[in-house]
Amino acid sequence: MPARPTAPPSRLGAELLLDALYRVLGVLVGGRRVLLVGGALGGFALWLALVYQAAGTDDPAAWLPAVLFPALLLFAGRRLVDLPPGVVFRPAPAAAGAPEPTARCWASGLFLTARGPVWRLLARGGLYWLPDGSPRVVSPPPLGHGAAAQRAFPARDPFRPPPVPMAAEWLLIPQALDPARWRGSYESPAAYAAATGELGIPRAALFGCTPGWQYAHLRRWPAVRLEYRDAPDTVAVAYLAFAREGQLTWALRRLLAS
Repeated sequence: MPARPTAPPSRLGAELLLDALYRVLGVLVGGRRVLLVGGALGGFALWLALVYQAAGTDDPAAWLPAVLFPALLLFAGRRLVDLPPGVVFRPAPAAAGAPEPTARCWASGLFLTARGPVWRLLARGGLYWLPDGSPRVVSPPPLGHGAAAQRAFPARDPFRPPPVPMAAEWLLIPQALDPARWRGSYESPAAYAAATGELGIPRAALFGCTPGWQYAHLRRWPAVRLEYRDAPDTVAVAYLAFAREGQLTWALRRLLAS
């Protein structure tokens, strides 16, 4: 494997600083609900100050900020809650290393499920490739039927402790769904099938493929940002993150192959 060229100390220091800032940004974006609660408490304190100030004057117009501020605060909070989980991505050149095939990745994008489209962030999934080169991510992967389902959901007495091992590997992974809405293990094959979602990116609709790093929880993953047309007038974005840079190199070669 060819070694990377050594960067000058000044450039290396700037790169480390930029990487640290992106890691912090990944934590802030991932913890937006905690920040929202803190903002709500601060907004409530500010509203009390506005009420106190208005109560100390005889001007009725002084009550206008105290009346409008809660409405604006609720509107802004509602919009923040409804937004999908943010993706912190930094474009960067891909490492020049040996490609490493993989069947696993962390995908961020709009998954189609039995309950409708759901946006998922860093959902651990199985990576498949269609004959035309289109990537397809299934998260969590299909459970199957027969013996596979029986091993994952063994029939047992609810008043007795579960057997060991109690479930298959894919049944106890918080990364399979939105980490902010952790649901724990699945209760039945039907619940597992209902949670299974698919992210498909047609190769013919793909027009942007940018390598880089995806950040979350003070960590980073080698990733690629994919831009494609979900409809004639709609542009969609998805992200595929990998455990190692060689896996990203392998995925990029498949994506860029004509």
